[in-house]
Amino acid sequence: MFTKVLPLLVLLPFAAACAAPAPATAPAPASPNAAAKPKVERLVMAVEPPKTENNELRMLNSDNWQLDPAFEYLIGLDAQTGKLIPGLATEWSLDQAAMTYRFKVRAGVKFHKDYGELTANDLVASFKELIKEDSLQGSSPFFRTTVKQFEAVNDHEVAYTLTTPTGEFLPSMSQERAGAEIMSAAHLTKSGPATMGSGPTAGTAPYQFAGRSQGAYVRFERVPYQHWRTMPDFPQLEFRFLREPSTRMAALLTGEAQMAALPSDLQAQATTRPEFAAISARSPVTRVRVQFDGVYYKDLKELDKGGYMHPSSPLMDVRVRKALSKAINRDEMNKAFFGGKGKPVYNYSFTPNWPGWNPDWEKRFAAEYGYDLAAAQALLAEAGFGPNTPLKTTMLSMVVQGLAAGPDVAEAIAGYWSKAGVKVDLVTMDTATFSPLQRDMKLDNHSLIHATSANIWTGTSTHSSGIKATRSGGVGIPAGDRELLVATSTLDEKKQDEAFRKAGNAYFDGHVDAPLFYLPPEITVNKTIVADYTFPGNVTGNWSHIETIKAAK
Repeated sequence: MFTKVLPLLVLLPFAAACAAPAPATAPAPASPNAAAKPKVERLVMAVEPPKTENNELRMLNSDNWQLDPAFEYLIGLDAQTGKLIPGLATEWSLDQAAMTYRFKVRAGVKFHKDYGELTANDLVASFKELIKEDSLQGSSPFFRTTVKQFEAVNDHEVAYTLTTPTGEFLPSMSQERAGAEIMSAAHLTKSGPATMGSGPTAGTAPYQFAGRSQGAYVRFERVPYQHWRTMPDFPQLEFRFLREPSTRMAALLTGEAQMAALPSDLQAQATTRPEFAAISARSPVTRVRVQFDGVYYKDLKELDKGGYMHPSSPLMDVRVRKALSKAINRDEMNKAFFGGKGKPVYNYSFTPNWPGWNPDWEKRFAAEYGYDLAAAQALLAEAGFGPNTPLKTTMLSMVVQGLAAGPDVAEAIAGYWSKAGVKVDLVTMDTATFSPLQRDMKLDNHSLIHATSANIWTGTSTHSSGIKATRSGGVGIPAGDRELLVATSTLDEKKQDEAFRKAGNAYFDGHVDAPLFYLPPEITVNKTIVADYTFPGNVTGNWSHIETIKAAK
C-alpha cells in the first residue's frame, strides 16, 4: 500500500543540502504577471560556452543548462531557497516495503509546439531516453543501477521501483541535478531523438526553443499561451556564447547583451557605471577546488585489494597532495580574483548544514591545508622530491562552467606550485579532448580547477570519492568510500549522518582535493533593462529559473 509522505524529509532526511519539508501539492497556477513592458524584445545573456553543445539532453552530461529554459522536472527547486518543491509532480509517495516511489502527474500542463498535455507516458518515455546505454548524461549510470523498473500506473501516475534504498533518488529526479528533464513522448515518436538541425524534443517550461547557431548562441521564445506556473517578462531570451570574459564585458558595455557572466575584476569595472549592477544567487553553494586526476581504482568491487590504475603517479602519495594544497596562498588568490568574496571551503562536499559535518575540519584546516610554503617543500622532500628531483605534474587550463576566472586561477596555482619547486606543465585543453581522457582514466598526473553546486549525494559520490563508474575525478580512498557506500544505501537518518562523517574524515585526512572557496554565482546586468533575477545558484551550470528575470520599469 502506498503511503502519502509529508514532509519530504521523512522520505529523504538529508536528500538535499537545502531540503525542507515540502508540501504535497504546489500552489495553484500563477495568474498572468503584472510585468513591466520590457525595453528589449530579446534579452541577451552573455555566458561562457558550454563544454558540449547538443540538442539531445542525454548527450549533454552537465551542460543541460543550455536548454534549461525549455524544460521542467517532476521535482522543482524554489528559486529563493534552492529547496526541493513539487514541479510536474504534484505529490509523491513511497511504499517502503516494495521500495517503490509513485508520482502524481500535474494535470493541464501543455507541451510546446502543440504536442499535447503531459501524461505519465511522457515521464516513462523521458526516463527511457535518459538511461539508454549510450547516454552521456552523468546521472544515467546511477539510474540504470538504482531503478529496477518503472511504469505508468495510469495516465496521471508513474511508479519507480528501486533495486536498493537510496537517498539520492529524489534529488536526482529534480531540477537540482541535470538529466531528468521531461520531454514529449509524442514528439519523440514522431521525430526521433533530437538533432542539432531539428532542435530539442518539446518540453513544458515557460520558454520554448527557438533556434541555435552552434558555437554562437541558443535562443528561446515565450510560450504563446498562459503557462501553468508563470509567464516571463521578456518575449525572447538568448544565451550568447562568448569564451573570453573581455568579450562578454564588451557586449554588455555596448548594449549587445543586457546580462553577462564576468569575473570579479571586470564586474568591478562595469559596476562603477551607474547603469550596471551585480545580482547574486539567492542560495549560493558553488564551491571551487583543485581536482586531482590519477588516483583511480582498478576494480570498484575490490577497493582495498584491486589496486590502482596508475600506482606510480606522484598524486598517489597523500604527502604530495597535501604539499600542493599548502603551497596555495588562498587569501591572496581570493583578493586578486574574487574581490575577497570567497569563503573558505573546509571539506569540499560538505557544509555545516549537511549530514556528516564535523566542526573539527574548520579547526584543523589551517594546520592541514593552510598556506605554508616551507611546510609544502618539506612534505615534497619527505616524498622524495627536491631541487635535483623536482615533482613534475600537469595543470590543465580549461573553461570552468560557472567560474569565469577558471583559466586564470589555474595559471595562478601553477605559479604557486612552481614557487614550491614543482615543475608544472600548464596545458590548455578543451572539453572534447579532456572528456575521453578522463572517462578512460588516462589522466594519470593531472590537476584542474573544478566548480560545482552539487548536493552532498552527488558531491561525495561523484567528486570526492573514487566509487563512480564514470571516474569523474575523485581520489580513491577506501576508508572513506566504504563509508560512503553505507551512507548512500540507507534512508536511516542516524546511519547516514554517521557514515557521511566517517567518509568526510577520511576525505579530509586523505587530501582528496585542494579545496578553495565558496563563491556566490553572480551575473552583471544593465539595470535599465533588467530589474532583478531570482535564481538559487545550486543548479549545475548556475543559470536556472530564467523565467524569473524581471524587466525594469
